[in-house]
Amino acid sequence: MVFVGGQNGLALYALSRTTGQLLWSKPCGSLLGRNPIPDGDRLYIVKDSLLCLNGHNGATIWSYPFTGTATPAVDDSYCYLCGKNRIRAFHKMTGALLWERYNNIGSYATLMVDETRVYSVSQDSLVARNKQTGAIEWGYQVAGAEFPDLVVGGAAVCDSFVCFIIWENIDGFGQLYTLNKADGSLRWNHTFPQSGLYAPTIANNVVYITTWREMELWGFDLKNGDSLFYDNSQSYNGQIIVANHTLYAGTQRGVITFVSAENKVDNKKTAMAHSFVQWQNYPNPFNPATTITFELPDRANVEVVIFDVTGRKVRTLLHERRGSGEHIINWDGRDDAGVPVSSGVYLCKLSTDKGYSETKKMTLVK
Repeated sequence: MVFVGGQNGLALYALSRTTGQLLWSKPCGSLLGRNPIPDGDRLYIVKDSLLCLNGHNGATIWSYPFTGTATPAVDDSYCYLCGKNRIRAFHKMTGALLWERYNNIGSYATLMVDETRVYSVSQDSLVARNKQTGAIEWGYQVAGAEFPDLVVGGAAVCDSFVCFIIWENIDGFGQLYTLNKADGSLRWNHTFPQSGLYAPTIANNVVYITTWREMELWGFDLKNGDSLFYDNSQSYNGQIIVANHTLYAGTQRGVITFVSAENKVDNKKTAMAHSFVQWQNYPNPFNPATTITFELPDRANVEVVIFDVTGRKVRTLLHERRGSGEHIINWDGRDDAGVPVSSGVYLCKLSTDKGYSETKKMTLVK
């Protein structure tokens, strides 16, 4: 299955991984900062409680009262939850509380687990605890660092190292720290020229990370911090994913993949380079103008037309032959006569003489 929600959504939705068919949904409200954690046949998520759900039908198996925004972590035996200045460990099958410890983290908290420890990231520090007892084994603090209220701390763990981010240090810059996992000693750190970082990802001895303000993608040698990879050709946002020597990076217009047959990701390709693609317009909703981007695998006659919800043609944005590659056009919220249109939902239809046709909804808000 694929589990999805959203900042403005009303529920958690479970879709078939192969067809996209909706299998079940469960009312949860906004899932901002609340990621569902699949674990075999079960699913763990926080709404007004920590919920253990049956992954096949969404039925609640057990729950624990909790008000706040958090994402749990799960290992072979336990489920962990951090928030409201507490970190807790539960038996993941029954929900029985095993231990509870004070923690200097509010609601928005990140947890990572490995074979022996659970790691919690606060606004200025990373703490490693024994999974069996909750006792602190070591901690690393960055004096003067802070996270805004709506920022989830980010960490990544591998066999020998743990990486975590500082959203903004005392000088106003974001930082990436890599520590030796055994004792919490500093291995290296990198300071970025602006604040704001997304959670890091470790793969093939490289730490990958994207920046919030400049929307850049970086890769650093895990052992010594040397810069191995950098790209600013796209507006990257969010945490990246690496699987089978392929890096998947979200951008404002879609997904970019970086692929290599060897141990490091170093070869950029667009995810849809060999097919027709109409990206969702950005911004959406918009006022007064929005940008429409599409890609062509080869030359084609292209028509882009705006319709209202009744099917009436409002504006022809493009009607000409275009070459292969990416194309960007804009709509300024006016009709063919140059008159501003009213607020509402509009349809942007892209069609070509190669048989491709797709329509996207756009919302104009004044």
